[in-house]
Amino acid sequence: MTARHVGARLKRPDDPRLLTGRGRYLDDLTLPRMAHVAFVRSPHAHAVIAGIECDAARLCPGVLAVLTGPEAARLCKPYRGVLLHYAGMKTGAMLPLATDHARYVGEPVAAVAAESRALAEDAAARVVVRYEALPAVLTPEQARERPPIHPDLPDNVIYETRLAAGDPAGAFAAAPHVYRRRFTTGRHTGVPMEPRGLVADFDPFTRALTLWISTQVPHMMQAVIADLFGLAEQRVRVIAPDVGGSFGIKIHVYQDDMAAVALALLLGRPVKFVATRHESFLSDIHAREQRIDVEVAAEADGTLTAIRAAITAPVGPYSAFPRSSVVEGGQVLRLLPGPYRIRHYEATLAVLAQNKVVTSQYRAVGHPIAAAVTESMVDVVARDLGLDPAEVRRRNLVRPEELPYTSAAGNVYDSGSYQAALERLLEAAG
Repeated sequence: MTARHVGARLKRPDDPRLLTGRGRYLDDLTLPRMAHVAFVRSPHAHAVIAGIECDAARLCPGVLAVLTGPEAARLCKPYRGVLLHYAGMKTGAMLPLATDHARYVGEPVAAVAAESRALAEDAAARVVVRYEALPAVLTPEQARERPPIHPDLPDNVIYETRLAAGDPAGAFAAAPHVYRRRFTTGRHTGVPMEPRGLVADFDPFTRALTLWISTQVPHMMQAVIADLFGLAEQRVRVIAPDVGGSFGIKIHVYQDDMAAVALALLLGRPVKFVATRHESFLSDIHAREQRIDVEVAAEADGTLTAIRAAITAPVGPYSAFPRSSVVEGGQVLRLLPGPYRIRHYEATLAVLAQNKVVTSQYRAVGHPIAAAVTESMVDVVARDLGLDPAEVRRRNLVRPEELPYTSAAGNVYDSGSYQAALERLLEAAG
């Protein structure tokens, strides 16, 4: 069965339904008495919220409720994206809406529910927030030097660790050639055709919540929503309709989503929130802002003997919930040796808080950064030694007879055709 499918041209069974317009996406859903949500978002990267005036918004036509941070906090308990197997990890607590501080541009500060999205937007524009701007922590250096973004934490270090194998110090001392470079990777984010969105319908008499949400993880969301809002898990039903793309963007718990759920509990009627494209850029998780300082030791024939690296990953003011913002940097930490026979390795990882949008897992978590750094260093070695870059790779790639192979970072390569893949690539590239 498998042999007939690998490499074959297969029909996609969902395509006829989707291509003829019969898909059913979140924004296609309309329920009786449905309210629509618009958000007031912080224009500051870091500020004290000195006060919020909502009376004018509440008097606007069609407005059903205006929710602020303290009110939302009474409905939803705080949550932190901490994974226990990262020893010593810490992060600030998130709530559906900012309460005392705004910690990134776009953080939701207030939510307005109205009879239509247009009316909700009009009312949101009448909310007046008094901010006292604070210095923003934007760079790794500022994260180390400035006071903590969260006053209840001692510093802006979310997580630090070190990984080592072999004798890196000895290998570097004995190496005839050592190469040092700094790599920086800029932030970016996934842009699915369908933005994030949800419809939450709460029955106050049975305390049952039905949630339609554009998500990759409906079962996770059921457990999370029940826990955060104090509902019985069996009374929470999560439905994921057709999803118009995600790339990892829709596996996280977002503040604005939780605020919309809080409004559904408050109103006892269906509530819809669909992010605009502008809101998506402001609030969807970002990824891959990292700085990697790397050293590679090599013999005169291009054999790679050791790698040392310091990985710095600023990830925003919070570690994403529930999967954390540490995983991407951790992946780079373990992937830097790549499929190469490098026996000596030492690397550190520092995950730092900053006043930018939260970063977390996005398609191919960590792999593009690690591969770009390692392959760039292979090219640096080849260029300096006057060797063919393909030949340097050929000399260092894991060989078939060495499988299963455990890398210096502890990854087990149980199978693969790295040498053959290189030859196929060279042939295809001419």
